[in-house]
Amino acid sequence: MLRSLISHIAGAAAAIFHEIERTGPSIHPGRRVERYARLAALLGAGEAGVPRRYHWPNVLAHAGGQLGLLALLTPVALVGWVAWLVPYWPPTLTVRIARPKLDAVASYKLVVAFLLFLAFWTALAWAVAGRCRDHFASLDE
Repeated sequence: MLRSLISHIAGAAAAIFHEIERTGPSIHPGRRVERYARLAALLGAGEAGVPRRYHWPNVLAHAGGQLGLLALLTPVALVGWVAWLVPYWPPTLTVRIARPKLDAVASYKLVVAFLLFLAFWTALAWAVAGRCRDHFASLDE
């Protein structure tokens, strides 16, 4: 058993060495680091990978882009927060008020969450549809 394992390892090592001789050695790790440093220097980064000096237009453009993204996605995050709050908070409150047996707590929470979630999104869709209908009706006039 041990001899066959050693012969398999030796065969694999010979195949690896033969492949290296056939294709040539790969880039030495030191050369990879030097290449990375050259490319980083071309892009303006120093030894620590951080530019020595930031240019104000670049900083302001980056900050403006991040603030714009924040302003654009904040309403979506608020809708997500409310969408999470509706099925989570009222069922917990319902269980505290109703005080069901321990084996029924999950069922109470699931039913209340499902009904409130469905009612909430139906009411939201109804309100949005009403506003859209009023908006498009005012355009016809």
